[in-house]
Amino acid sequence: MSVIFTGTNNLQTHPPKSPLNYGAIWKRLMLFQKEIFPAGRPCRTTAIRDELLVTARRRSDAVETKPDSLRLILLLATFFGAAGCQATTIDVRGKDVGVFFPSFRAAVNLAPESPKNVQFEGELDYWRGAGQFTRTVEAGEFLRLSQIDFVGPAEIEADARLQAISLSAKLENHEFRYFRPEMIGGLAAHVADLELSSGGIVDRDRTVTVGPIVGLQLGVEPVRWVLLYGRASVTFGFGPDLSEVKAGELGVSVRPVPLLALSGGWRAINYEASRTDGADLFLKLSGPWAGLQVDF
Repeated sequence: MSVIFTGTNNLQTHPPKSPLNYGAIWKRLMLFQKEIFPAGRPCRTTAIRDELLVTARRRSDAVETKPDSLRLILLLATFFGAAGCQATTIDVRGKDVGVFFPSFRAAVNLAPESPKNVQFEGELDYWRGAGQFTRTVEAGEFLRLSQIDFVGPAEIEADARLQAISLSAKLENHEFRYFRPEMIGGLAAHVADLELSSGGIVDRDRTVTVGPIVGLQLGVEPVRWVLLYGRASVTFGFGPDLSEVKAGELGVSVRPVPLLALSGGWRAINYEASRTDGADLFLKLSGPWAGLQVDF
């Protein structure tokens, strides 16, 4: 205790100033960091300051802390929390080889009066598929799909649902007896729905793109009602985001009646999207497909 004589001869006593205990401050700072930024928990940048202030105030109520010491803790903790959110952003990247693709096709002859060895058709094609995969976020990385930052280290479970519809023209050459080459061109739309989850936290987003599709189909018709074929196409999608979708398909089409065909085979989709808001998407989905084709 110190004694001070003032000009009015009044005796005043003041307690001695306690030096800052930097070791204790650092321990409390580490506790704040672990509470606000545990492993695998999204870094909520918009709420960092409020959470740190509330946590520091709660700790200061439980432990006797000098005002100067508390202010220093709050200052350092706020800086520490903001710096802890600086990490490398990564994309959504995954692969699933067990996807089933339900499909439907409808075709109409656009030029009934065309030469016998050439057929010009319009085709409506629809398919969809859903895949699951796990995305690993390493320490120092984070992944933002839409609203939430998944901060590493963390394992993120992803559900990807992809669907496409296209309207195209198809030029078929029937000049050869068994060989059936076809050229395809038109317009396609792709919709990718993503759901990411980790530690009970879920984030969802949808990406929609529309653009031109071009493709080629090569088929063999050993008998009149059976077609074995392979098809490849690429679509360049536009919108708020950009996409490139490469599709490959192997199939067999059996036509039990003139206007109806049952089809099935194997399909592989390579979907890439460059997004203006959120992580880019790199999805590889493949698996069996089955569907109907109706001719008009």
